[in-house]
Amino acid sequence: MKLPSNRVKRQAAFSAIVGLMSIGWLVVLPRLARTLTIDSAGRDERIDPVATFYTEVDVLPAIQERLRIARTRHPAAFGFRP
Repeated sequence: MKLPSNRVKRQAAFSAIVGLMSIGWLVVLPRLARTLTIDSAGRDERIDPVATFYTEVDVLPAIQERLRIARTRHPAAFGFRP
């Protein structure tokens, strides 16, 4: 009886890996996506999630000033050309 060559073994291993990844991609991930997330389970419907963004408005001028200074000192880091 002839034993399978290394090439056949590698092809079989590759096929098995692709098969397992396909099952994970097509079965496991969609099932996980349908499960209830912690964020949606713990969210209070009376709180507007957009409102949390506006809590940073008070510190925005300080952030903008720090960014302006950083851009002036290191323009290449932000993709700007001097």
